[in-house]
Amino acid sequence: MKTNINIFFTVMLLAVFSVPAYAGFGDLTKSVPGMGGADKSESGKGASVSAEQQQEEIVKSFVSAYQDIFAAQSLLLKAFGMEDKAASHDADAGEISGKSLGKEEVKKALALSDAATKAIQAEIEKGAELSADGKKYYQASLKPMGMGTYKLVKFGPQASKWLSSAKNDIKAAGMMGATKMKKKLDIGLFIAKESPSVIKAFSTNLNSVVTYGKAQGLDTSDANSDKGMD
Repeated sequence: MKTNINIFFTVMLLAVFSVPAYAGFGDLTKSVPGMGGADKSESGKGASVSAEQQQEEIVKSFVSAYQDIFAAQSLLLKAFGMEDKAASHDADAGEISGKSLGKEEVKKALALSDAATKAIQAEIEKGAELSADGKKYYQASLKPMGMGTYKLVKFGPQASKWLSSAKNDIKAAGMMGATKMKKKLDIGLFIAKESPSVIKAFSTNLNSVVTYGKAQGLDTSDANSDKGMD
């Protein structure tokens, strides 16, 4: 019997990836209230908000999810006795978050997270046993890992809608203005285009972390309790 978390993320991923051409973030036919899109009842009221104006919200949503994930990864590294890696991970994450984010900083964040994920998955795959302290760190990682992944899944439609708006603004800028517009929207375009693969990867990773936690005799409900999935 599938767990609540598997059912939840299956439903969410079906909803996200059922959007036509999602791999390239095709147009959404409906707005997403509360996620950067205008409510249907507000259509036609006032001037539309440009992609450049909305870009900050795209970056904030993405960074918010990754802050949770970075915190979870640090705890998981400690759970498997990789204290030095955890310290390095924390230092690099702090350096990235302390800067004004541009595309290069986002690339570094993705690479940092990927390196941590590989180290953690290697321990899970070889069935490493957790010590008593390791179990405490592992248990503590479940809430931020679940929340960060949940935020990313919710971010998918927001990013898709924004990318559609960005493409329209670039087209409207004309041949002479398109290059300048792309430069202004550079970080948002990069994040939006990377998001489908990131969402899929972390949904898979979360299931792996939860499954391993259960095999270690841990209560994994913290991975979903903050999302109304109990």
